Amino acid sequence: MERKTLGSFLSALRKANGMTQKELAQRLHVSDKSVSRWERDECAPDLSLIPVLAEIFSVSCDELLRGERLSAGAPDTGKGEKQRQWLLRSTLSRYRSHTWIAMGLSLAGLLAALMGNLVLLQGLLGFLLGALFFLAAVVCQAVCLNLALLAVADLPAEEAGSFRFRFIAMAQRSFGLTAFLLGFTLPLFSFSLSTEALLLLGLSSGAIVLGLYLAVCFLLSPRLLGSCLIPGSREAAVYRRNRRRKARCALVLVLLLAVSALGQGMVHNRPASSYVSGRTFRDYRNFAEYMEQPLDANGYEKEPVYSGYDGYGNPISVDDAPTETLAKDDGTVLVEYRRRNDFIAEIRYGTDLDKLPLTVYTYDDIAQGFSQRTLLELSFFGLYGLEILAVTVWYLLKRER
Repeated sequence: MERKTLGSFLSALRKANGMTQKELAQRLHVSDKSVSRWERDECAPDLSLIPVLAEIFSVSCDELLRGERLSAGAPDTGKGEKQRQWLLRSTLSRYRSHTWIAMGLSLAGLLAALMGNLVLLQGLLGFLLGALFFLAAVVCQAVCLNLALLAVADLPAEEAGSFRFRFIAMAQRSFGLTAFLLGFTLPLFSFSLSTEALLLLGLSSGAIVLGLYLAVCFLLSPRLLGSCLIPGSREAAVYRRNRRRKARCALVLVLLLAVSALGQGMVHNRPASSYVSGRTFRDYRNFAEYMEQPLDANGYEKEPVYSGYDGYGNPISVDDAPTETLAKDDGTVLVEYRRRNDFIAEIRYGTDLDKLPLTVYTYDDIAQGFSQRTLLELSFFGLYGLEILAVTVWYLLKRER
């Protein structure tokens, strides 16, 4: 006995109406290969096409889903409902796959931006390449969302609302990833950045763009998600309570991030020399001897007869090296020396009247201080991530299902 399926029934109806697969495909605005796959039961038509097929072949949607015509008073075996549920699950699974594709396009945009900036050394080119992928991801997600919503448009209100809720929630997550990655690459619009600078500026701008996106989603959520639920239903009540929990979690997260950002700002505003020890002198003689060493800006010893160059590029002899003095606030000279050491980047004086102790920082010290400060600043982004993760887990544990 031949097994009754949607595909075999669709094939029989098409042949009975004298239509080819290509003709049916043209009426449905799909490819003839899609019709062929339906008839072989390799896949099923979108739910949005079921009413159209039923109208073309003058059958009911239930008969099409059951794969057979129903006689008057025929018992309901539930086959049509099973087929419908299978189509719904298929639509949800297909939409989920399309969402992953859109997210993949966003990640490809990030890779393209990094390639343009770090390999081609063209920050603006990298940003534009990434923006093309981000735009493709948004268009792909929007088209798939529209098709998915159309597929469940004829379902009962409660069931259709449940599926629309899932579709929109997945789309919001996809758009959120795209928003963050767009913000991450936004600094490349103006500069070609090193890896550390891109990480520092990119994470900051990405967090700002994502925060703005989440704020907009929260404001529009009652229209986008709340409208999918039936008023007075349990799902609607759970949604409202979860929304209030989400608002409280967002407030806690903003406070935590604000405190951390304040700490990061304090770290950034401290001079680089404060992160290294430098060389400390507690007497003037050793300090003067160190300042008179003939070292160039790279720390290498200069030719003995020269101490540096004047503003015109002419060498300055040791005897012509500029004389500097260290004096008290009242003008009393503490020490006088010839400044031959060009490796000194910064001198920090003591708080006493005699200016001791004297701390000298070389260019190498300052470079090391910058590196340590940058690493400390980057560690704050790890703290931001932990705060976001902690608040997210807290919300997931507290929210109602």
